[in-house]
Amino acid sequence: MKTEGDIIQLIEEDSWMMDIIHAAATLRLPDWWVCAGFVRAKIWDTLHQVNKRTPLSDIDVIFFDSTRSEEEYEKRLEQQLSCWHPMVGEKSGADASNQWTSPLYILSGCNG
Repeated sequence: MKTEGDIIQLIEEDSWMMDIIHAAATLRLPDWWVCAGFVRAKIWDTLHQVNKRTPLSDIDVIFFDSTRSEEEYEKRLEQQLSCWHPMVGEKSGADASNQWTSPLYILSGCNG
């Protein structure tokens, strides 16, 4: 794994990761990314030939929207992510953070 293309291919071949990305895409956020440990753990596991996925404490979805800075908006997005993709809520948690305001809010799941 030497290039950005190699990393993209690695992620595209992982159906669990693609499910998370597709769930985040349904939010239709401006300028959004799934990042941090979500990508780092996949690269680490691959480079070190770890067969079992490294557990994640959360999955970070960040975005930039200067028109929406209220905390309740982020909470609602987190709720939607956790409900649309139950593995996120059960396994880790969903973080939706508007980089316009930069706070980080964690939701444990859609039943919580």
